[in-house]
Amino acid sequence: MSPIFLLHCLIATAYGLATRADGRESVPVARPIDARTTISRNSGRSVVQDETVCHGITGDYWVMSRDTIIENVRLFCEQDDPVMRYNEDTVNELVLEVKNWNAGTDMQSPKDAPDCIDRFQDAVIDGCDGNDMLNNPYNYKFGATLRTTDGWQFKMTPWSKQINEVTCDISYKVGYNWIEVRGKNLPSALMGANGEGLRKELSGCGGLTGWKFEQTPGDRYYQWYAVGALPFGKKSCVGRAIQSAGGSSNGGCKRDTNSIDDWPGYGDSGRHVFKHPTPLA
Repeated sequence: MSPIFLLHCLIATAYGLATRADGRESVPVARPIDARTTISRNSGRSVVQDETVCHGITGDYWVMSRDTIIENVRLFCEQDDPVMRYNEDTVNELVLEVKNWNAGTDMQSPKDAPDCIDRFQDAVIDGCDGNDMLNNPYNYKFGATLRTTDGWQFKMTPWSKQINEVTCDISYKVGYNWIEVRGKNLPSALMGANGEGLRKELSGCGGLTGWKFEQTPGDRYYQWYAVGALPFGKKSCVGRAIQSAGGSSNGGCKRDTNSIDDWPGYGDSGRHVFKHPTPLA
């Protein structure tokens, strides 16, 4: 094993968990990546003005927390490695890259890049995915590449696949069916920022009452929770409504001991408590 390769391995394994400066919980921060194999190739052409290439609000890969990216960028721009991966095995996993095309084969460090933090924040993070309340109401970040007139490239790539998933529970009550639905990563244009799309589709099953919808940021798995009541015999219609609202499946729509009842605060023994208890009707 060559000394250079051994040194690279020792550096790579030296990165672990970093504690936030304010004393909050430790989070998986970063490890360097071989920039020679991960940075996109380019002809080295110059640009007459800064160019931002947005990845687009589409696909299954994005970063959920803008604040997390800002923190990662701050750390990235203070160190030497041109390619770093942050927040591994979380919904905020991402790769940050910096390249100076005028430097030939020499890789220059992020701390040498002028206005590194501001360029990342203004163009790569906020220059593409904001101000779209229909398709991106929660301001998820899908990534972008900025090429500047002074020869630098700044890039953020989401690395965690955000799986579209729904679970559905129907309980038989006196005179009606009580429905509970939980989900994550449904297309916002179909689902609605506050479940409007799902409510509309379920209303098509007839006589929806007691409707409530709430984001659940404290949930360990799902992003939102909704309840409502429908007349008997609407089980199949509920499943179709969920799919029409963007669900990748019908959610099962049955009493499943491996889904809702396994999560604290759900099920008949400890039903979810809404912050706004008044039904929306």
